[in-house]
Amino acid sequence: MPPQPSEGNVNVTRLSNGKAEGTFTITNVGVGDKFRPEATANGKFSAKLFIP
Repeated sequence: MPPQPSEGNVNVTRLSNGKAEGTFTITNVGVGDKFRPEATANGKFSAKLFIP
């Protein structure tokens, strides 16, 4: 099986003071013999935005 991007979504719940915060979900995790269609990953993120 050739590599394919995982499916999922990102939800930005807060955007202020140059920061983005939110949640994410990833499904169909892995690649090659490590591919697990039943696996999911989810969590929260906080990122500083850089706009030149």
